[in-house]
Amino acid sequence: MHRVLSLLCLLCCVPATTVFAERHTSCLSANIRPSQVWIARTLCQHARHSATLRRLLTAVGAAPLVVYVEEAGSTPSAWAARIRFVGRAAAWRYVVIDVRPGVSGPVAAALLAHELQHALEIDDGRVENAAEFRRLFARIGFPSGVAGADAFDTAAAIEAGVDTLRELTGREPMTTARAYRLRSRERD
Repeated sequence: MHRVLSLLCLLCCVPATTVFAERHTSCLSANIRPSQVWIARTLCQHARHSATLRRLLTAVGAAPLVVYVEEAGSTPSAWAARIRFVGRAAAWRYVVIDVRPGVSGPVAAALLAHELQHALEIDDGRVENAAEFRRLFARIGFPSGVAGADAFDTAAAIEAGVDTLRELTGREPMTTARAYRLRSRERD
């Protein structure tokens, strides 16, 4: 009797889990590859309410770019999300976005929008290797101030995150003024 119940439970639960995962990744193109259901759910649920996040997901989906989005393991405490260049094969560039597991909701969506903007910058910059990755961000960005790290940021990525957070919460994030100051400084 116990085996019958176990088999019945398995048959009922596995398809439901698969449908749940598929339902949350159906909004994502094949080249955006979240490693966890919560990441896919965050992207899909918040893209419905954020034009900025939706635009970024569409643009990444149309680019020759494969974006793996992973839950970060043990990470430096100075960042909540980051992007890493993995490599290039044929016309495709491969990047990994790491996001801290404790981040959720609109903040996670804003962080992912920020990193997706960086992915598009990597594609636009035609990055071929790690050295070009660093040179690109040194040229188009500015040091992010993360202690002990060779880290950069860009005004466009800050603005993407700020806009996404504003669209999702209806409130003006406190970092907006800094993002626009940095953007105007880049134009000079």
